[in-house]
Amino acid sequence: MKKILIESWVQAIINKKEDILNRADYKIFTAMSGAEALKLHEVHKMDLIIVDLDTAEISGDRLCSIVKKEKSMNRTVVVLACNDTKPDIERCNNAGADFYVIKPVSAAQLLKRICQVFNVQSRKSFRRPMEASIVGSYLLKTFFCQTVDISSTGLLIETDRILNKGKTVYCQLIMPDSRQITVSGKIMRAIIKPDYTYRYGINFHDLNAGTRSAIEAFIGKQTSMN
Repeated sequence: MKKILIESWVQAIINKKEDILNRADYKIFTAMSGAEALKLHEVHKMDLIIVDLDTAEISGDRLCSIVKKEKSMNRTVVVLACNDTKPDIERCNNAGADFYVIKPVSAAQLLKRICQVFNVQSRKSFRRPMEASIVGSYLLKTFFCQTVDISSTGLLIETDRILNKGKTVYCQLIMPDSRQITVSGKIMRAIIKPDYTYRYGINFHDLNAGTRSAIEAFIGKQTSMN
């Protein structure tokens, strides 16, 4: 399990429902200051630390220097957030930061850096074909459908049932590893096929860790086979 330490402001700008930080193999720690971050790191030995250059008590560049000088901790990757000025960037470089991001920082910037650090891609962009029968529930009525494809953020289903965009559906399906999962989501788009069947794109509501892991395991296996 990868351990990621982020300053509290980082958590505020990242939507954990939609990004890779919600993966089951990441454990997230938060700190209010550089001093708190250092204490947490000394105990838990983080794989990645993201803090502001001018974080409280112990500055980000000072924290980075301490981490990089300790042989037992120098495998840790440090990302500093700084202003787009020569002095700030020099402080990041002199401290030995692995990366820096320019403020104001966006969630997209941070997630890109995290992907670089761990050499992963956000699986929300991967949709994989999947054949499985689904028992669905819509407006308290049961219906049957087939999956077309699946990702960690949504599902494309096919059915002869008319459903309305914007409504919530509940689906039970069996994954290829025989694990049964239940998901709920909002109907975002509807497509009418020439044979008068319907395809619906569904964006998941909150997924629990077990369900997300099952979907990502399927996507990862299919990716490795291609």
